Amino acid sequence: MDSKILTTKAKIKTPVLDKIYARYINNVLHNLSEEDEARWEFYSIIIQELYNTNNDIFINEIKYRITDGETTNDVFLNILRKLNSEDLWFIKKRLEEFEDEDFFKRFF
Repeated sequence: MDSKILTTKAKIKTPVLDKIYARYINNVLHNLSEEDEARWEFYSIIIQELYNTNNDIFINEIKYRITDGETTNDVFLNILRKLNSEDLWFIKKRLEEFEDEDFFKRFF
C-alpha cells in the first residue's frame, strides 16, 4: 500500500487523514510479528479490492476508524459485511477466524 499521492505539475496538498493514516500504517508495518504480517496481507487484499471498485467511501471509513483506535480486524470485518461481496467471501471467513483467535487469546 503506497500512501503517496500522484500529482501533476501543480502541488496538491495531502489531506490530513491521509498523512495520519500513512504514518499509522508505516508504524504498524514496521513492527509486525509473523502472525500479524499474515493478517495485513488479507487487509491489503481488501484495500486493493476497494481501490479497484472505486469504493472511496469505505476506504476513508477504514482510515478514520483505524486511526481513531478501533481494532483493525473489526473495522475490516465490518466493511466486508457492508460490502457483501461474493468475491471476498473467503477473506471474510478468515477475518472471522482472526476474530475468534483474538477472543480466545484474551482468556488464555
